[in-house]
Amino acid sequence: MRGRHVTDHQMSLFMQFRQTDTVAVAAAKASMSRATGYRIARDPRLPSMRQAPRGRRRPDPLGEVFEAEIVPMLEAVPGPRPIAILEEIVRRHPDLGVGIRRTPAITSSTTSTRAVTG
Repeated sequence: MRGRHVTDHQMSLFMQFRQTDTVAVAAAKASMSRATGYRIARDPRLPSMRQAPRGRRRPDPLGEVFEAEIVPMLEAVPGPRPIAILEEIVRRHPDLGVGIRRTPAITSSTTSTRAVTG
């Protein structure tokens, strides 16, 4: 099915059916396309064993000020809004404002820190 990832179960079904059927028939029985069946026949590793998840694609723009300034803000005030923290950090460090995407950078950082610090 287009846009769906192949599961480990589908892979094992495909490999089981592949012993007696052609690639096209085995792929159809395992609910995948013929092209996916040929791709799997070339590389029979399970999807869960192929790749480790990759880390960050770009450096954390708040990494250098997070422990020193953001964590104390979160500990001092119980529930500040992430955008208020971001505005304060940009006011203190104008050079950081250029590379920060507002919502994802500060929201994920403050949420995970709130979970740890309370």
